[in-house]
Amino acid sequence: MKKSQLAIAFLATLSTMVASADQGTVIKFNSSTPGAPSQLSILNGNVLIPSADDGRIVMDTNKNIMMMINDPQKKYMEMDDKTIEQSSAIMDQMQAQMLAQLKSLPEAQRKAIEQRMGLDQSKPAEPKMEVKKTGKKRKVNGIECEDQNVLSDGKVTISACVATPKAAGISDADYATMKKMFKFSKSMAKKSGNMGGGLAANVPDLNGIPMEVNDLQSGNTMSITSIESADLDSKNFAPDPSYQRFDPLQQMQQQMQ
Repeated sequence: MKKSQLAIAFLATLSTMVASADQGTVIKFNSSTPGAPSQLSILNGNVLIPSADDGRIVMDTNKNIMMMINDPQKKYMEMDDKTIEQSSAIMDQMQAQMLAQLKSLPEAQRKAIEQRMGLDQSKPAEPKMEVKKTGKKRKVNGIECEDQNVLSDGKVTISACVATPKAAGISDADYATMKKMFKFSKSMAKKSGNMGGGLAANVPDLNGIPMEVNDLQSGNTMSITSIESADLDSKNFAPDPSYQRFDPLQQMQQQMQ
């Protein structure tokens, strides 16, 4: 083969490789929160988060669907706003049934059981949340960020150092995916009601990449250790076609019967 033909063949092969590559972003963390993920990957509007049970959580921000994939059991389930609302309604019914069963008990014993089981129906008023920039800048793992405070009813509850997407080296498309993921997560948390989504529903958008976050109430901390562009396999962002789809609503309804 002539050198010119060899060069053309090489360029053709290279262009095929480049065209088939899926370029995304991988963000790695250090967190003091037990069970917190150590990284997330972003690709074509999807976010992949490893779960503690050797499975995966995939958030499709294009369709507003969260998939919980159990790889050891080869099963998965899908959750969207409607599913969360229906699950929350079933939880309300289950709670009402348990409260009705406890009515015959002495008041002190009934209240103790309700508190232990988290059946207290009183809901505190939503706090007023706001973000205030301090104007102070520093670097976290080599990336410049600005210190910001999250206030709940005027009290600082979270401190964070927030970087711009440009400073963090994240593409506009992948940053847009992160914004949509945060918005979708807040929506699901707010609609979860008695399923424990209160705090997450109230956290405001920090408008940037939180390189470091300190929860002043729990003492938990999180910091981003690296942000890298990487070639990612789109197959990892979906369950294997052989996996069985699991219906969480059906199981909850069966438990009520």
